Amino acid sequence: MLKLVILDPHPVVLRGIKAYFKKNNSIRVKGAFEDINDFFSFIKENPIDLVIMEMELQNGSAIKTIQKLKTRVKLHLSMSC
Repeated sequence: MLKLVILDPHPVVLRGIKAYFKKNNSIRVKGAFEDINDFFSFIKENPIDLVIMEMELQNGSAIKTIQKLKTRVKLHLSMSC
């Protein structure tokens, strides 16, 4: 089972994505965060396989977040607009 973490500053988006994956037996949402610092604290202690992230984050750049994430986990990047 793949472990998914969501990073998005919009609570309604977080709830929607979590609800979407709730019925999926191959992907489990392990965390959903509005804040970059909470996200990085979580992944420091918990292994993950997938990240869904908003490109416009409130307290940081998504590009800088991806660069920082690349130093901590094996990263395969897929982007969509």
